[in-house]
Amino acid sequence: MKKVIFSLLFFIFTLVELEASFTSINNFELSRYMKKRMVIVDIREKFAWNETGIIPSAYKITYANSNDIESWLRVFRRIVKNKNISFILVSDKGRKAYKLSKLLSKKFGYKYIFYLQGGIQSWMNEDGRVIKY
Repeated sequence: MKKVIFSLLFFIFTLVELEASFTSINNFELSRYMKKRMVIVDIREKFAWNETGIIPSAYKITYANSNDIESWLRVFRRIVKNKNISFILVSDKGRKAYKLSKLLSKKFGYKYIFYLQGGIQSWMNEDGRVIKY
């Protein structure tokens, strides 16, 4: 019985993931995408950029919450001009980037969204390069 329930849950989870057009990436994958010059957007607040630094070449667009989405999108659309362009979102620990990825995918139709799993904290813990803000 446990195997049946597990299989059913796995199947449902897989279907949900297939519908989503956003994906988590790890630090190794981020490094690969950086070499390909994929757009990276750091959504943390200015004090966090000052505290930890930023990933080289990352655009800095603070995202507070979904109440802020329209003003955030005005700036974001200057960088990602097309909903079919791939980009990576970076937050402190990855949770806010996940939530924003989901919102951009479901409500606004962006198709190729990646977010850094574990956020900048994970990146720095694995000696990922950051530069001063």
